[in-house]
Amino acid sequence: MALNLTPRFRRLGSRSSLRRKTGHLEPFYATQLWNNIIHALQTQVDSKQQRWHWRMHNDCFTGADAVDVVLSHLMQNVYFSSNDISRLKAARLCQTLMDHKVFYPVGSRLFSKEQKMMFEDRSSSLYKFMDSCALPGAEKDHEMENLLCHERLEPKRKFPETNKITFLNPVALEAHDKRINELLKMINLHPSLSPNPKRKRPTTLLSKKDEWFMVAVDCLEYFPDELIVHASELLSQIVNDREMVAESHKRVLFDTIARHYSQNREPLLYDRYHNIYTGIIKLRESGNSGRALEAAQLCVRLLEPNWREELHRLLSFMAVAAAPSAYKLQKQNMNKTVIRRTFTKAIIQNKSLPKTQAEELVLFLMDNHTAVFKIPDSLLQMVRKKLLLLQEGGDPDTSTGFTFCQHISQKEFDEQKNKTTMDQLQQLVEKINQNSNMSVKERNILLHEFQKHHPLVFLQHF
Repeated sequence: MALNLTPRFRRLGSRSSLRRKTGHLEPFYATQLWNNIIHALQTQVDSKQQRWHWRMHNDCFTGADAVDVVLSHLMQNVYFSSNDISRLKAARLCQTLMDHKVFYPVGSRLFSKEQKMMFEDRSSSLYKFMDSCALPGAEKDHEMENLLCHERLEPKRKFPETNKITFLNPVALEAHDKRINELLKMINLHPSLSPNPKRKRPTTLLSKKDEWFMVAVDCLEYFPDELIVHASELLSQIVNDREMVAESHKRVLFDTIARHYSQNREPLLYDRYHNIYTGIIKLRESGNSGRALEAAQLCVRLLEPNWREELHRLLSFMAVAAAPSAYKLQKQNMNKTVIRRTFTKAIIQNKSLPKTQAEELVLFLMDNHTAVFKIPDSLLQMVRKKLLLLQEGGDPDTSTGFTFCQHISQKEFDEQKNKTTMDQLQQLVEKINQNSNMSVKERNILLHEFQKHHPLVFLQHF
């Protein structure tokens, strides 16, 4: 049996023996679909003023919002089967839109010759639309198009309706449809109404029975094109007896994955949740593994979907590759030791967390990689209880689970606020009056200012 490599792995490895035949979209449908996606993005994404690097930018939208809109549009399109659609593919399509100047990342230099910008499916990544000249089908000189787009970036944009975009030149129309077809193939969206349903099965080199290969290839979906192409070429060049071929394939895949995650990149676990990580480690050390697992499950739900999926795939690969009976990664070290040293920094980097604790947390997540990504049973029970309460007409503010605040009336809030304020002011005036580090003159100046702004507290104290 042959293992169907990931669509992206097969596509980018077309120069090797990993080749694949795809159906073609109907004539002119690619252009219509492309324009409809752009129109949906321009009309449905939430553009507003947002802050980026201490500056406010108008009409910005986040990468996560853009993927939400594109994914929703593709899922509502009956031309594609639901199995072909994923958030990762929608993010790739957003990358293609950005590459073709439909929108651009905030803070980048327009039309610069610097390294290619990567689209990020994150709520912290901001983007802005180009002018209407960036829409496909607009027949302008290329240099003039760049100039107009650069000069006409205004807060209020008027985009032409997609059904009014026309092509005056049939040759240009054909070339444009071909270009869009290629872009759609690049994100591997397969037509569910393919005119050629009898297609050859892709030829592959990896065994479908080996779980090691399956989890390794799953990780490659998140890798840059250059790494995928390089790995594909190396795999196609391996010719030897069957046992040696399998080992050589595993070495190529492991080296590719290790090279990608050894780069200086942001860890998959956000640094801002370091208190949660410390809490999980303390629960583990105290022998409360059940609570530690539940805390890890809740923590993983805080990650953005694409990061959570990438972490899931990496941990699955680590768990399989770390097994003592798996392919020997290094002669002098156990597989688990190699995996721990290779991938810990890719998952978590925190200066306040010792290296041993970081490795302990990573191994805990790896050993429980299946259960960690499930929704905690306690959370499901809380939601069911809440829904049942609402169906019965109960008070939605009634506590049905863990609470961190107490519901009080406005009167109680005002009383607590006034009392707390008065107590703090009393402590402040006492500290000023008893401060021996200040001269008498400085102390009298501060007391005078205090009396000026809080005369009632001053009189009560003195």
